[in-house]
Amino acid sequence: MILRLRSSAAIVALATGLTACTPTATVPTMQPASAGIGDPSGDVAVVRREAFQMTFKLQGVSAESDTISLLSNRQMMLVTSRVDGERVDEGAIVGDAVVDPTVAAALQARNAHSSIDQSRLQQLRTLEGPVTAPVGGILQLGGSAPELRTAGIDVVVSLTPIQQLRYESIPFTGRATIETTVGTRQVDCAAVWISTTGPDRTGDVVEAPAPLLHCRLPGFVETAAGLRGLVTLTSERFDSVIVIPNLYIGYDQTVDGYYVTVLENDQPVKIPVTVGVTDGVVRVITSDLPVGATLLLPGDDG
Repeated sequence: MILRLRSSAAIVALATGLTACTPTATVPTMQPASAGIGDPSGDVAVVRREAFQMTFKLQGVSAESDTISLLSNRQMMLVTSRVDGERVDEGAIVGDAVVDPTVAAALQARNAHSSIDQSRLQQLRTLEGPVTAPVGGILQLGGSAPELRTAGIDVVVSLTPIQQLRYESIPFTGRATIETTVGTRQVDCAAVWISTTGPDRTGDVVEAPAPLLHCRLPGFVETAAGLRGLVTLTSERFDSVIVIPNLYIGYDQTVDGYYVTVLENDQPVKIPVTVGVTDGVVRVITSDLPVGATLLLPGDDG
């Protein structure tokens, strides 16, 4: 069975309504590894090889929920031999995440013309692999998105569109801070996912005013719906990758691709590049660049 990923419906039982109770997410904080690589208004920017990781600290509200989405990107699909309604245990492999063949074909057709589409396909390929059940529950494979039906309490956060794009670009894990019967505590999220629908004040499921990030709290946590909580999202860490500030990446419309300009023998040299993930400040470069070379801003390259 092959399932196309679309945003799953989330049951968010907040008595005063979704819009009023879900605060806006805060601006993501960066790991120190991405700092100090140069700024056009200050230090000279250079090509660096170092670690890359993103961290978001997001304020949310706890809510009752009965489903968990199993995929994290709208352009991925689940390939599985399991059947709708099957019960699975925590940790069981439920199938494989693969790039939607329609998306892959479109990007492959443009690879010869656009390094941007080549980069996008490479990035999606990194999200492929086995999908495991984060907790035990009933598989729901007959709808528009693969889900696991299992009741629990989530910390729900309203995301900006940019934060949604960051989340969908790279695997994240979450940790929640929430009030419990024994006081405030921090626990790892059993699962993290995004939905774009939830109930309005009448209980009908409608499009939410913003994408909703869910952190499913472990079953052993004794808490309640309607409490404010904090979710800390931490991305997968990439060690020893080339990173440069986003401001130093230029766009060449004639080839629909990106480039950077470095100084060689005091002369500007344009180098085409393929790019990876970004935190909005710096971006991973997936092609070769001379580490330590001084960068020039687009427009200062002659």
